[in-house]
Amino acid sequence: MNEYPGSESYRDAMSSVVILSCQPNSHPFQERHISLLEPVKIGRSVARARPASNNGIFDCKVLSRNHAVVWYENGKVRIKSRSHKYRH
Repeated sequence: MNEYPGSESYRDAMSSVVILSCQPNSHPFQERHISLLEPVKIGRSVARARPASNNGIFDCKVLSRNHAVVWYENGKVRIKSRSHKYRH
């Protein structure tokens, strides 16, 4: 990153973390802190992609491998479904 620590783009990059928390009616998982310096895939675990506290991979059979993508843009967190069942 070539931005200096006081710049607006530097602050945006450093604050682009999404926290995913398990809700009472959801599949159980440990809280995730995911950096959004680049788009992040949300999906089911497969051979090489395993769940971790800093990624969007889940051990959940109801998710597709490429369920969604989440990213940070213009001060907002964005999410887009990539599963064909849920596209509108």
